[in-house]
Amino acid sequence: GFESHELAGRICLEFVHPEDRGAVHAAFRRLHGVPGARETLRVRYPHKDGSLRLLESTAVNRLADPDVAAIVCNFRDLTSEADLEARFRATFEHAAVGLAQLNAEGRIVLANERLCAILGYARAELLGLSFRDISHPEDRDVSAGQRARMYAGEIRQFTLRKRYLRKDGATV
Repeated sequence: GFESHELAGRICLEFVHPEDRGAVHAAFRRLHGVPGARETLRVRYPHKDGSLRLLESTAVNRLADPDVAAIVCNFRDLTSEADLEARFRATFEHAAVGLAQLNAEGRIVLANERLCAILGYARAELLGLSFRDISHPEDRDVSAGQRARMYAGEIRQFTLRKRYLRKDGATV
């Protein structure tokens, strides 16, 4: 949000959030002695309006290049991505229903607390299990056809009712 004349002559570390300055210092120390070295960090910077922005900062040591003779930094604003991620996490975690995210093999890579409570597992126990592992034996193949259609791009999503097994063996 600053104009270039407002930044001229100022030390860039002034703009780094105080809690992130140590990481920035360490990255520059690592970069300084290694020509061509690259470091990428996620760093908070205050915007001119007082809000904080999350920037991905990539720095490259070009000190040995006589045409540049500097450590060159590029920045990418991740603030909106971080905001979206935070909203997704809050929605996911506070949903009134059990939710899970699966990888292409059908293994659980993300599970909310509600699903853990329904199934009686700790989150760490659920991660890596497949939905087949926790499905009632009579319902294990119920979703196979719909899942194949979704992976083929024929449908974007599907909904179905099926039974699952809790960790204690009870059916839900």
